[in-house]
Amino acid sequence: MTQFTKKLFLAGVAVLSTVTPLLATAQPSEALFRRSCRDVYLEVENNTGDDIRVIDVDYWDPSSEIWRSEPVSNETIRDGRSWQEERNLEKVDQMRTRIRVEYLTRVGSDDWSDEVHQEESETAFCSSDDSEYIITLD
Repeated sequence: MTQFTKKLFLAGVAVLSTVTPLLATAQPSEALFRRSCRDVYLEVENNTGDDIRVIDVDYWDPSSEIWRSEPVSNETIRDGRSWQEERNLEKVDQMRTRIRVEYLTRVGSDDWSDEVHQEESETAFCSSDDSEYIITLD
């Protein structure tokens, strides 16, 4: 082994001995590995006295501090009825979150309001075991 090769080898060992302990203690970003909260039961009960049209359902991601959308296809809910589905809510498994519904109200017999109404559920712990979020619109 030449003198140059020996110095290069020792320099590499010195770098590895400094970096390896740092890598061993490094924690991966929690956000990178957050899983979906699976099979979450969502329900919107319409007790407003008239038909409504649900145009969007969102859920709160507390880590990113943003609302994440769960698009719906403009579901009309008759008075006294419910819309319900199971969804996977990404990045909020094992976290406290809440659901927000955005909807329009009936104007006349064939039209919908321009104003978008919102209502939020209670905040609850989201786990893939048996999470449910119910919003009752009065």
